[in-house]
Amino acid sequence: MEDLNPLGRLPGPHVAIGGLAMVAFWRNPAGLLGELIEIALTGRRLIFEVVAGWRRRGKLGRIDVGRAAELLAQLDAADGGLPLAALLRPGEQIGDLVPLLRWLAGHEWLGVTADGQRVYLYSPGRKELHGAALGR
Repeated sequence: MEDLNPLGRLPGPHVAIGGLAMVAFWRNPAGLLGELIEIALTGRRLIFEVVAGWRRRGKLGRIDVGRAAELLAQLDAADGGLPLAALLRPGEQIGDLVPLLRWLAGHEWLGVTADGQRVYLYSPGRKELHGAALGR
């Protein structure tokens, strides 16, 4: 049986995919260029995300996770929040708790009243604590 294709054998699938990419480019050059730029910028974004993760882990290393759990348990037991002084252990000062309170507030576990005298547990944090206690 004779070959009906005047060019001979058709090229492999890699050439066909390249041809489709060229067709897509000619039909919508801005779309393909946008995707190429996005691919080129992905590497930088990944590097920035890794550096940000290192910084977050560095800050977490200075956070006493056990103390954070103790604070959350105290705040969960109190409905309307607690005064800052009630959160302190004997011999502990407010300055010792500030990094921990900032970290918990930054992760949306707790809030501080406008006058800065009371600390309270956010409702989503309370729900998450109760769900963890129930094993959900």
